[in-house]
Amino acid sequence: MARITVEDCLSKVDNHFDLVIVAAKRARQISNGAFVDYDGEFVSKEDKAAIIALREIAHDLVSVDELKENVIKGYRKISEIEEANDFEEDIEFDSFDDPEMISANVEEEIKEDELSILDEITEEADKA
Repeated sequence: MARITVEDCLSKVDNHFDLVIVAAKRARQISNGAFVDYDGEFVSKEDKAAIIALREIAHDLVSVDELKENVIKGYRKISEIEEANDFEEDIEFDSFDDPEMISANVEEEIKEDELSILDEITEEADKA
């Protein structure tokens, strides 16, 4: 079986750094038991996980874009579900940021305060 080179893989990946990250991700998947088609002409059972990953990348046996997404998801601190929930909460609070809603609420509060002050003044006048 021919040796695999970095140049074989760089036509499928943007740069050396992405290649290292993507190949390492795929090698970890293989080490953890991910499916590998050993019957293919490019991969044999004697190869180590890193070599298998590089051969799969070079011969388009795996999706590089999918591997990149898996790497990104692995480093994310917030899951997509939590992010969606945060977005829904932001929408609910945005209605309070409407200037007309704020001014209407403030005006109502001022009227209530004025009425309560007038009630207190009336009560004190009645006592006197």
